[in-house]
Amino acid sequence: MSLMHSRMTTANAVFKAKYRKYIDIALSISLAIHLLAFAVVPHLDINPHKTELDELEVIEIPPDIEIPPPPKDIQRPKIPIETLDEEVEEEDTIEDTTFDPDALPDAPPPPPPGGGEFLSFDKAPKPRRTPFDPDRDYPVMARTAEMEGLVLLKVTVDERGKVIYVVVLKSDAAVFNEAAMKVVRRWEFVPAEQSGNPVKATITIPLRFTLDR
Repeated sequence: MSLMHSRMTTANAVFKAKYRKYIDIALSISLAIHLLAFAVVPHLDINPHKTELDELEVIEIPPDIEIPPPPKDIQRPKIPIETLDEEVEEEDTIEDTTFDPDALPDAPPPPPPGGGEFLSFDKAPKPRRTPFDPDRDYPVMARTAEMEGLVLLKVTVDERGKVIYVVVLKSDAAVFNEAAMKVVRRWEFVPAEQSGNPVKATITIPLRFTLDR
């Protein structure tokens, strides 16, 4: 083991002693290679490119050739601008409007149950019971004024003979309308028939209010 360590120490000493010599040899070889490269590679002449300009030649335009004029500038459309100084004639102004809720027309009556469907029947419904109480059903205002009148009603009767919808079609006086509808709602009918089966039907009934009744 000591012999091997002794040999390694000797080798390192020899290498360190000749280290400077090896560096000088390497530098000399490198310099020689560079000099040889400069000697072998041919010299390049660099000539900058020059642009030659030809002389400008003026060409005269023949007189028979007309040069069109340049296009005219197109004006942009004018945008109207609101002004407060513009005078407005009186006849062009909008008149004042007013809203009077009491002057509105009466709303149309609601459609019958079922969306106003067409009701077909073979036999029309017939009144079975038509109760009328003169003291309760005759309008007090009409009785006091000794008024008489006729009210035409549109009545829908169901399969059981019950009145399910009433609307006034025509009336001699509006004072009778509400009373007439209340009277007919209490009536009972023999239901309409279609092929022998009871069906719903709509009919027109005139109801007259007279003072001698």
